[in-house]
Order: sequence, then structure tokens, then C-alpha cells
Amino acid sequence: VLVATAVPIGLSARNVLSGRVAALIPDGHAVMVEIACGGAVLAARLTGAAVRDLDLAVGRPVHAVIKSVALDPAGMGGRRAIEI
Repeated sequence: VLVATAVPIGLSARNVLSGRVAALIPDGHAVMVEIACGGAVLAARLTGAAVRDLDLAVGRPVHAVIKSVALDPAGMGGRRAIEI
């Protein structure tokens, strides 16, 4: 899950969900960012630097970008040709 603070455009990822930061949970050298999107909560692991650069805080509106092929176990590690 990628996190954007502005509506992303020009992406190959087709799944963009708008939500708000619900929690920022320190996780070692990273921060788990929980994003409330409707009735669901998404989680994204970001570096502390990314959280600071994006000025993330609980309640901030954000956009979660999801590349669905990355979630497809059949698509992980296997490649196939696609004609365009």
C-alpha cells in the first residue's frame, strides 16, 4: 500500500481509496500507518522519514494506492507475456 496526500494521477495502479489516517504505530525502524477507508482499515508500513515528509497525523486525509497484482499469489514470482 502506497500513501499519497494528494489525489494521485498518471499511475498504472487502478485501486485508489480515499480515507483518513486512523493510527500511527511505531514498528521498529518503521511506522505502521492505519488508514480508515469506509468500513475497512488498511495498513501501510512507511519509514519514519516518509511519515515526516508527508506530514502524516491522525485524522489527515490520505489516498491509499494498491497495486492489486502485488496481492495475487499467482502473480508473484511467475511471469507471463501479455499482448497489448
